[in-house]
Amino acid sequence: MLLDRLVVSFRNNIITLLGIVAFSIPLFTYVCFESYAVFMGPRIALESLHEITTVSNSLLVIRGSAENIATLSLNGSAIATTPEGTFAESVLMAPGHNTVVLTATDKAGNRKDQALTIMYRPLPEVPALGEANVTSETL
Repeated sequence: MLLDRLVVSFRNNIITLLGIVAFSIPLFTYVCFESYAVFMGPRIALESLHEITTVSNSLLVIRGSAENIATLSLNGSAIATTPEGTFAESVLMAPGHNTVVLTATDKAGNRKDQALTIMYRPLPEVPALGEANVTSETL
């Protein structure tokens, strides 16, 4: 009788221990997954621009995606992102060097700045075909 009770008690303890382990592993995995975003902080990825770029059009569209963000701003002005984190924002360039700063902040207050130096060189104006210098002497 006593031996039977010990075996049943031991078996119940093993089942309880296995239940605790089976519950703890997914819980630990979930905590690691959620804390990864906090430790990594916000991330910004631009589609086609590099840190130093030269353009010939005064209107530049900056496209990219951001992860783990609460807010995203371009030169201090908030910009909207899709639920997937993509964004597209137009910036008007002045001739010469322009600096554009993207700032992403996550829920924990971590901040990531990405600065771009963009050189705007307008194309020289070419006269249209019909605008040749026509004078009365050439007629």
